[in-house]
Amino acid sequence: MKLKNTLCMLTAGMLLVVWSSAGQDARTKSLKNGKGLYEVKCEGCHGPTGEGKPNVADFYDGKMRPLGSKEVQARTDADFKRIITTGQGKMGGFARGMSDHDITDLVAFLRTLKR
Repeated sequence: MKLKNTLCMLTAGMLLVVWSSAGQDARTKSLKNGKGLYEVKCEGCHGPTGEGKPNVADFYDGKMRPLGSKEVQARTDADFKRIITTGQGKMGGFARGMSDHDITDLVAFLRTLKR
C-alpha cells in the first residue's frame, strides 16, 4: 500500500511538472509572438520600450503616454484590444491581418512593459 501511494504521488508530481512546463512554453510562445507583433505594428511610433518617440508625440499634441505607465497599464485587456482594433484619437486601429489570438498575444506583451 505504501509503495502504491508513493507511485501515485510520483506520477502526480511528474504530471504537474509536465503540465507546468507546457504552460510555460505556451506563455513563452505567446510573449514571443506578441513582441514580434509589437515590433512590426507598434514600435515605429511607440519605440522599443513603449516610451513613445518624441516626433510622433508632437503629432499627437504631446499626449502620447508611455505604454508602461500606471495610467496605461490600468486599462483592461478589453480596452487594449479595442484600441488595437479600432484605434483611439488620432491613432487608427492596427489589427488588420491579426487574429484574435495575435491580439491577445500583443496585449500580453504590452503588459510586460509595466514599470
